[in-house]
Amino acid sequence: MKERESDMADDDRGDFKPPYLPFATLWNFVGELAAHPLPPAIDRSLMGTKSGSDQVNIMATLRTFGMIDDDRKVQPAFVDFAVADETARKKYLRVLVEKYYADALAVSSQNGTEQQLHECFRDTYGIDGADTRRKAVTFFLHAARRADIPLSPHFPSTRPGSGSPGQRRKSPKKRASNGGNSGSSSGNAAERGETTLPPKSEYETSVQLQTGGTMSLTVNVNPLNLRGEDRKFFYEVVDMLADYAERHQINQTDGDTDKNGPSEEGPSGQPSEDGGGVT
Repeated sequence: MKERESDMADDDRGDFKPPYLPFATLWNFVGELAAHPLPPAIDRSLMGTKSGSDQVNIMATLRTFGMIDDDRKVQPAFVDFAVADETARKKYLRVLVEKYYADALAVSSQNGTEQQLHECFRDTYGIDGADTRRKAVTFFLHAARRADIPLSPHFPSTRPGSGSPGQRRKSPKKRASNGGNSGSSSGNAAERGETTLPPKSEYETSVQLQTGGTMSLTVNVNPLNLRGEDRKFFYEVVDMLADYAERHQINQTDGDTDKNGPSEEGPSGQPSEDGGGVT
C-alpha cells in the first residue's frame, strides 16, 4: 500500500483540472465498483443508474486524478484505491488531495479565508467562473474532510448534500378534482375519447455546442421500461451527447439541477455536495 500511495503522489499533475461534480457521486461510484472485480477499462455501461452528465463527469474526474488513462484503461493505483476498505481508501484519498490540491492546502495551512481559497482556485487552477469555482471548492472541501485533512477554521463548513445532479425532476403534484377521485377523472376522460397529456418530462440533459448555443435532450420515459429498438435508439442518442461533451471537455448540465433539482448550497450558504463536473 505504501508503494501504491507513493506512485499516486509521484504522478504528473500538470494536466489537473479540479472536478466540480458532487464529491459523493464519485465516492459512491468507487464504492459500487468495489463490490466486483474491476474491468480493464471503465466505460458508461458501469454507470447505468447515473444520468448522462454524471457519467461524463465521473469519467473526466477519474482521468484528471490519473485513475484511468486517455483510453479509459484502469491504472494500478485505481485498483488498490477501489478495492480498499473504508479506512485504507481514505488514506489513498488523502494522498490524492495532498498531491493535486497542494496550493489550496497551503492556503489552509496559513489559516486562510474562504475568499483566499476562492482566489487560489481562480489564480492557480484557472477557474474564472464564480459558480464553477464554488462547485470546485465544494468538492475540495468534502474530499479533504472525508480524508481527515485538517482545514483552516475560516473555510466554510460543509454538510451532506440532499441529492446529486441527474436526479429525477420532481413534478408538482396535481390537485385532485371531483372530490379527489383523480383516477376516476382520468378514466372518464379516456372513455369520452379525450386525449390525455403525457407526464411532464422527468429527465433533461444538455451540452454546449462549440459554435455557441445549447442542445438539450428531454424525455418523459423510464429508461428501465424501454425494450428493443426504443432502448437502442434512446441510448444511442444519450451516448452521442455524452461523447460530444467528453470529447470537448464540456460541463454537461442537467435541467434537474438548474430548475427543480437539489440546492447547491446548504442553509446559511453552506456548501452541500451538489455540483457539476470537471473544469
